[in-house]
Amino acid sequence: MLVFILVLLCPLLVALKLPEANPPKASARKGLIHKKSIYGKIYPKSIVHSGKGLFFAQNMMYQHSITVYNRDYELVKTLSDKVKLADYGHAEFKGFHQGSPVETAFSADGKFAWISNYQMYGKGFDNPGEDKCKKSTDYDKSYVYKVDTDSFHIHRVVEVGCVPKFLAVSPNGKYVLVSNWCSGDLSIIDTEFEHEACTIEMGKYPRGIAIDSKSRFAYIAVMGSKKMAILDLETFTLSFMQGVGTTPRHVCISPDDRFLYASLNHEGKVIKIDIQKSKIVDEVFVGATPRSMILDDTGEYLYVVNYKIDQLTKVRVTDMKVIQQVGTKSKPIGVTFDAEKHTVWVACYGGAIMIFEDQSLMHGPPSDEPFITLTPSTHTPKPTTKSTPAVAAKKEKGPYYLIVGSFSQKSNAEKAIKRFATQGIKTELLPNGTAGYRVTMGKYLNKKAAIDAANQLQHKHKINGWILN
Repeated sequence: MLVFILVLLCPLLVALKLPEANPPKASARKGLIHKKSIYGKIYPKSIVHSGKGLFFAQNMMYQHSITVYNRDYELVKTLSDKVKLADYGHAEFKGFHQGSPVETAFSADGKFAWISNYQMYGKGFDNPGEDKCKKSTDYDKSYVYKVDTDSFHIHRVVEVGCVPKFLAVSPNGKYVLVSNWCSGDLSIIDTEFEHEACTIEMGKYPRGIAIDSKSRFAYIAVMGSKKMAILDLETFTLSFMQGVGTTPRHVCISPDDRFLYASLNHEGKVIKIDIQKSKIVDEVFVGATPRSMILDDTGEYLYVVNYKIDQLTKVRVTDMKVIQQVGTKSKPIGVTFDAEKHTVWVACYGGAIMIFEDQSLMHGPPSDEPFITLTPSTHTPKPTTKSTPAVAAKKEKGPYYLIVGSFSQKSNAEKAIKRFATQGIKTELLPNGTAGYRVTMGKYLNKKAAIDAANQLQHKHKINGWILN
C-alpha cells in the first residue's frame, strides 16, 4: 500500500542480448520497424523531440556538444557547451567554461530548450559530483542552459544544484523543474525571471519528473529509495508515495492525468499507478535495467529502453502487456517520440541514434482483437457494384466495419477523427464496447466490399485498416 507523508517546504535478471534490429519482418500488429541509424561524433545520453520537428541529442562530457537533427535525419546544428559565465551574470567566473549536456526539456511551443549540465569544467570548478556521490550540497553547483531553437543561441545560463540531471517544463510555461542528483533536491526555475526561485529537499538521488496537464502537480522519482515525491506547484506542499518499488528512475503521466508509469531500474519492471487511488494497479517485467520511457501521443503505448541488454520494449498500457521487443545498438539510454511521423528515436550511449517507425499506430487492431490481413494493392481497386445481392450479405452475417484506429480513451479517438479529417478522410466513432473506442471509415454489408474499401484506403492514403465483423 502507498503511504502519504506530508511535508511543507519552500513557496535482476540476466537476459540474452538481442541482435540489432533489422528491416522489417512485417507485422501489422507489432509495428516497430527500424528505419535509420545515425552515427558521428556522438555519445548521446538522451534524445528529446521539441514537438516541432527538432531532435536534441545531449552528448555529455565525452563530446561537450548538443547535436540537433530534423525529421529527415539530417544534422541541423552542433551546439558547443562552451560558455563565458560572466556574460550571463555570473561575474565571479573568469574566462570560458564547458558543461556536459545530459538532458533537455522544451517549452510547450518548442521555442526554447532547457538543457542540464552534469558538471562544469574550468577554473573555479574543482569538486564535481558523480553518479556514486554521497547526498551533499558541498559539491560544485552546475548550470542549466536556455537555448533558442530558432537561432540556436544560448539565451540564458541558470545556476542550479549539484549534478542536475532530468528537467521538465510545466505546461503553463511558468516553471522549469530540475532534479539535482548529488544535492538531493529539486530546483524550481521561474521562467519569467529566468533564475532559481527555490530548492526543495527530495532525498537521495532524485531523477525522473512528470507534470500533469494542468501544471498543478509534479511527480518526481527518488531513485535512491522506494518512493515517489509529489509536489503541489500552487502551494509547494510536498508528499511522498511510499513502497513504489526499488530504484524508480523515469516517470511518465497519461494524457488524462489518471495514471503514472515508472521504470524500476533494479527490478526490471514498469509499474502503473492510479493517481486518484494512490495505488499500484498493474506492472510488467520488461527486462533488465529499464531506463528512460516515452508515451505515444495517444497514451496507448509506452516505449522503454533497456540499458544493459540493448533492447527497446513496447508496452500496451491498458493491460500492461509487452507487445514487442527489438534489439538496439550498445547502451540504449534515451528515447523520444514524434507523433507526426510515428517514429521512436533511441539514444544509444555507445555512439548512435536509432530511429524506429511504429507502423501499427492508428492503422492496426490491438493484438487481442480479430483481424483480417490485407495485402496492399498495386492498383486502384474497382468499387463494389450495386448489383451485389442483398441475400449474400445476409449469409455473411454483416455488417463489416473498416477500422482505422482503436483506443481505450474516447478523447484520443476524437483526436484521431480530427487528424483524419485534415487528410480529407471522413471517419466516425463506433459506439463504445468492451474493447474500447473504435474509429471507422464505413459500414459494409459484405466482406468483399469492406476489403475493397480497405485496399483503396491503402492505395490512396497509405493507411492500413482492418475489418471488424
